[in-house]
Amino acid sequence: MGLFSSLRAARKLTKISKILGDKKPITADDVLSFSKKSIKRKQAEEELYDLVFSLPKLQGLLNQYGGDREKLRDMYHYLLALGCGQWVYGYYVATAALAYRETLEACLQHYEDKTMNIQLLGQLIDYFKHGKVEQLDD
Repeated sequence: MGLFSSLRAARKLTKISKILGDKKPITADDVLSFSKKSIKRKQAEEELYDLVFSLPKLQGLLNQYGGDREKLRDMYHYLLALGCGQWVYGYYVATAALAYRETLEACLQHYEDKTMNIQLLGQLIDYFKHGKVEQLDD
């Protein structure tokens, strides 16, 4: 994957994150269109898993830990429950944590060890806060 592929993947992650990380207050108009918003969020979540599986850099990790869609889905929802559903320096932590090698590896290790906890939340926030993010494709 080259620079353009990496930029494409980063744009796709940003688009997905904006949909999943939309925390605007609900208005009366939103109640009427809730089903559309819900469907859009579900589609974005599936696109996140598609993106993760499409990144060659993550394939070895996914194979090593037996990472499948169901495991990614469980981890994503667990991350949200931990408090990772927040924006840190332009990254929506719950989605970005699954798309970068170092953070995905940390999530997979903690998931396997059954130690996904508030400490992991702090590590993920620090990772994105201090700009340790690599290209999506190396």
